[in-house]
Amino acid sequence: LVSKNSAMCEGHSVNAGALWLLLVTAVERLSPIVDVQRVYVTGYSMGADVAMLLAARHGSTLAAVAVFSGQYSRLVGMNAAEARSELRDLPVRAFHASGDAYVPAVHTKNMFGWLCDAVDAQPCESSAKFKDPSPPSWDPNAEVEFTISVCTNRSEKAMWLFQDYVYQGEGDYK
Repeated sequence: LVSKNSAMCEGHSVNAGALWLLLVTAVERLSPIVDVQRVYVTGYSMGADVAMLLAARHGSTLAAVAVFSGQYSRLVGMNAAEARSELRDLPVRAFHASGDAYVPAVHTKNMFGWLCDAVDAQPCESSAKFKDPSPPSWDPNAEVEFTISVCTNRSEKAMWLFQDYVYQGEGDYK
C-alpha cells in the first residue's frame, strides 16, 4: 500500500495520520464486501513502525496487528498510558531475526517492553527449539530456535525472536 517513494512518506517514516485516513476510506468504500470487524494491520521494517503507531492510536478499531523487524522509535517515544485503551484488547504479534544486522532485534525487544508497560504487564520469556520442518538439502538435521516473550496479563501479545544459523561449510554452523 505504501512504499518509500510514496507521497505519504516523510524521510524514512510514514505519515501515520494520512495512512489511517487512506485505510478508513478504503474500508468504507469496500464495506459491502469487507467485514469491518476483521481489519488487520501488518508491516515490515518501516511499515512495522507505522503499523504499531496505528495500533497505539486506533487499536480499538482493529482486529490484530503483526509486525516484522521494525525500529519503532516514534512508538517508544509515545506515552504508554495514552495508548493503553487502544492496545489493551488488541492481539499483537512481533517477529524479528536475532541476527538482523540492518535493523537490530533490540528495537523489537524495546518495543515489546514498551507494549507490555502500556497494558500494565511484564514480559515473560521462554525458548523453543524444533526440528526444521523444511530443512535445507545441505542440513537435513537443521533445527529452528526462537525466543518467545509474552505479556504476563494474558493480553494476547507475543514477540518471537528467531535465532539464526549460518552455514559455514563442512558441518560448521554459527
